[in-house]
Amino acid sequence: MLTEVQRTRAEEVFLEYGPTPRLCIDFLEYPFQLDDYRDELRRAISNLTLDSLLSAVRMSENLNMNLSHSIFLVQRKDVNKLHGYTIEPISLSVKRLLKKQLMKVEQKERLRTYLLLARVQGSRIMTSIVFESLAQLQLQEEVSLNLVPMVEVPAPRKGNAKWESQPSSRADTANPPFLTQFKPMNTVEYDKSELSRFNPGVFYVPMSNQVAFDSFMLVDQVLYIFQFSISASHEITEDIMKFLSQPTLEEKLQGAEWRFVFVIPPGSTIVCSESNVAKLKGFWDRAGLFTAEIDVHK
Repeated sequence: MLTEVQRTRAEEVFLEYGPTPRLCIDFLEYPFQLDDYRDELRRAISNLTLDSLLSAVRMSENLNMNLSHSIFLVQRKDVNKLHGYTIEPISLSVKRLLKKQLMKVEQKERLRTYLLLARVQGSRIMTSIVFESLAQLQLQEEVSLNLVPMVEVPAPRKGNAKWESQPSSRADTANPPFLTQFKPMNTVEYDKSELSRFNPGVFYVPMSNQVAFDSFMLVDQVLYIFQFSISASHEITEDIMKFLSQPTLEEKLQGAEWRFVFVIPPGSTIVCSESNVAKLKGFWDRAGLFTAEIDVHK
């Protein structure tokens, strides 16, 4: 029987390193093994090249893989079908480590990988990581985005309201698109659920299991929350309010305008359902939703 402390720690390891049974079980008896595993994981990611990433995704189609199982998870799309697999990072933390590794590679090589991955069936998640690495680096150098307000679609009798993207050419005249442009002073990556320090003008990038967004920044009393996506839909989780309500942020965000921005490829569309979770009420009351197309080919 696990103690409450052991159970909590097992859940933390599961979230951090993925559904690997021996980690969630063996480390309770031999905690030092987790340090060895962590070192092995970081070495595997640091040695991962764009060509090996492409090979991994392509091989997943035939399940003929020779890759690190600490990095990737292969899943069957339909339990009733033996063929048709997807390959994705084994956890959110691993995904962010992968993205960080990709950002070290030259832009033209990442772009080549992005274009090639887009052609591989079942590679959407990996393609999204490369897109994020390209777009994120652009924003860290300069944020220059045409923000298009999303349109609220009223909820049906049973269901939640939705927010839909709209082309800038057909944007609501009452809420037209507008350009936002500024340069971050610097970028800070953090791996904790709470920040020890928070300063306006700094581009913050989470490297932990935080699932609420991909980066954020406070500029001229406007909080920009960025979510990179190539998917047709995306949900906002209640973790966002838990994070933004922490003491380090709460005081400096008093009176600030919140803009949640879906950064998407040109010509893409996205839908966001408005969850009725009580913990998200503060978000829906304060935040405006926008899309911004970014051309990673530039």
